[in-house]
This record gives sequence, structure tokens and C-alpha cells, in this order.
Amino acid sequence: MKAFLVLVFVALVGAQTDCPGKGPNMEPLYTDAPTPVSTTKNGKLFQTYSNSPPLNVLHVYGTAYEMGYAHGTLLKQNITWLYPKFYTWVDAQISQALHKYDVPKWLVDFLEKYGVKALLDLNYEWVEPYVQDWFKEEMRGIADAVGMSYMDVARVHMFPELIKASCTMVGAWGKQTIGSSLYQLRALDWNTNGPFNAVPTLIVYHPSTNGHAFSILSWAGFIGGLTGYSSEPLGLCEKVWINFKGKSSRIGIPWHFLLRDTLQFDKTVDEAIDRLQNAHRTCSIFVGLGDPKQKFKVVEYAHPNITVWNNTNFPAYKTHPHLPEILYVDKHTQPSHHPCLPSVLQGLQGKIDAEKFYRNVVGEHETGDMHAAVYDFAKDTIYVSTASVNTGNLTHNTAVPSYKRRFTQLNMKALFAEKL
Repeated sequence: MKAFLVLVFVALVGAQTDCPGKGPNMEPLYTDAPTPVSTTKNGKLFQTYSNSPPLNVLHVYGTAYEMGYAHGTLLKQNITWLYPKFYTWVDAQISQALHKYDVPKWLVDFLEKYGVKALLDLNYEWVEPYVQDWFKEEMRGIADAVGMSYMDVARVHMFPELIKASCTMVGAWGKQTIGSSLYQLRALDWNTNGPFNAVPTLIVYHPSTNGHAFSILSWAGFIGGLTGYSSEPLGLCEKVWINFKGKSSRIGIPWHFLLRDTLQFDKTVDEAIDRLQNAHRTCSIFVGLGDPKQKFKVVEYAHPNITVWNNTNFPAYKTHPHLPEILYVDKHTQPSHHPCLPSVLQGLQGKIDAEKFYRNVVGEHETGDMHAAVYDFAKDTIYVSTASVNTGNLTHNTAVPSYKRRFTQLNMKALFAEKL
């Protein structure tokens, strides 16, 4: 048995030149179906117990308001715990974070004078004309179910407009993969010293009239799209674009609402790109989009314009070479000169599958502090891992990042077909 495990480990190892991880993530894959927990009029709650805390798998059905109300009803305890913890956490470190992300000085001064809630309220005033009715109705449903005001919920959803995350995204297909299928990796490298780790939630939407079924990997009480996979299928990634030197704006549609719209309404990568192109954009991020026919593309998304990259025209240099039928952006500030991710991918050429992504790439690159997701389009299956709870404090973070934890296999065809 020992010899067998050694052979498996060797088979999984790619080139690991200058990588922070000592090897692949060898935690056993969790394959049990989510366990039913509770139901309400327009929703069903399941959980998976691969890690602690468990991952909520929340199904919501109906109109935007009905889906929000079901969300709030089934996760009321999580939400009423999270929101106050969120403000305590933000108050302790947002000033430093705003400086890091080059937010205008007057905005930092406003924060220091009036506080974080006033800053988030101000941000909502700027974006409110661009927030679609279905988001407002869904947030109102959550608020009504948990007994909060609408602004209590909307305010929390303004935070991503101020702070973005360093992340990794990779798409591989064709001769680079087993079976020539498209595989997509999205790893969220974000601070794990806050409260979000305690309430990880995969929300599976079943809208009655507006769009098609889709999912987002998120937290209780947060409905923006940072990580997601739809029934079409379409896969979504996002990453901060720190070195953008052009103009930004605080007035427009919040990027995480816009990205969720791509999951809910668009059937292809090109449809999603058209949506991004025609939007009133705010800040600068990278967006990764994949579908089985149009494969994987990366979008440089900014207020003035967008630029679309594929695996042949994405900027290449000595430590970031073009790889046939592979497109990647690592967790470092772009342009990145860190050799880890390309060296791992080069070692895996021709044998990439979902397992290579969640074991080798995630494990060796040590990417996905908060969570990581791999999309297997041919099998209509995703693999997810989330960070553990920080039992320490802001300066002594005990959370185990997702890249060191067990991944859970989720059959998305079955989840999208789940009936109320």
C-alpha cells in the first residue's frame, strides 16, 4: 500500500521549480452527495461534511425576492452572526487595505472621519442607479427574512468595490488535457483572518422567470459573483488588477453583480464578454470565462475599456511563456515574473485533468487561501475547497488555507436538476 501511494504521488508531481508548496495536495477527495438539512417555501439547505466548517449547499427557487427570502430564512443564523463580525473585522483593517489598493486619499479621509458604514453607504449611492432590480429584490428578500433593513444587506455588498483579491486562474483544453476537455481553475487568494471562512456557501439558483440555473461559491448572506459555474455551462474567475494605470470610477454597476449576470443570463464566453463590454464599469480586475466550445479567455476589465486575451495573444515573456491550449494568470501582481505556475503547467502538458488542477497546481502554487474551485465541463462537475475558521485574531491567523484542505466533488448536473 505504501509503495502504491508513493507511485500515485510521483505520478501527480509536475515540475515544481521555485514553488512555495512542497508538493501536491494529497488530501483524499470527498465524493459523498450533500446531506439534506432543512427546507422552506422556496429553498432547500444541504451541507457537505468534507471539512470543518461544513459547506452549505443552498438551493433557492422562484423570483428574485422569493430566492432572497428563502436564503435569509434558511441561513438566518449564519447571516445574523456574520454581518456584525464583518463590520468589526473591516473596522480593524480597512484603512490599511485602502492604502494598499491605491484608493484616493479623500476616500481614506472620509473613512477615518465618518466610519466604514458611512463609506459603504456612500458607495451604494454611487452605484444604486446601475444595480438591477433583481439584485435589489433579492437583497430585500434576505433583509425581510432575517429582520434587518435593506441597507444592512446592501451595505455588505459594497465591500468588493473597495477591496479586491489576488487570485489564480487557469484554463486548459485540447491536446493539453485528458480527453481534450476544458478544465478551469479559480483560486481565491484573500485574507482568511476574517469571519467569512465560518459560513462558506454554494448557492444554487433556480430562477422561475429570469435566466437559467447557475451557482456561486460564496458565503451566507452574500450574493455577488466571484466564483461560479452555470448550467449552460459557463465558468467564472476573477482577480485584482493592481497595476492598472488608467482611469477608474466609483459610478457604475458593481463588478461582482455584473459577473453574476454573466452566469445567470449568458450562454457563451462571447455573450459574457459582450455584457462586460457594454456595461458601465467601475474598477480594474481580471475576469476569466470558460465554456466548452469557446474555451477559456481572460478579460482585462477596467472603467475605460476591456481587452480580451486568449492563449496566443496574452503577454508573454521569459518567465511567462505562451503554452499551447493553456491560458493562465498567477496569484502575483501582473505582469508576474514568478516561475512557479508556468513551470508546473509545463510539467503537466498533455495530462491535465481536474485532479491535476486541485492537487498539483493548487498545492504547489499554494493558491486559494480563501477557496478554490475546479470546473470539469465534460463531466459537469466542480471540485471545491474552503479555508478553515481563524480561531486566533487579526495578527495571529490560525486558518488553514483551502489549498491545504480536502476538496469536495459536486455533481452540478444533479444540483441544477434538484426539485423543490
